[in-house]
Amino acid sequence: MGAGLRVDLSFFGFIERATVRFDVAKSINNATPFQFWFGVQHPF
Repeated sequence: MGAGLRVDLSFFGFIERATVRFDVAKSINNATPFQFWFGVQHPF
């Protein structure tokens, strides 16, 4: 099971764009810890 948050950012109008992403996940059946993922995607 998991949830995430994504934000699309624009720099200098429409020229520069980036996506910032933060996700959290947890296995339901196992006693495993939460997993976190943070990423920044920047198109070239």
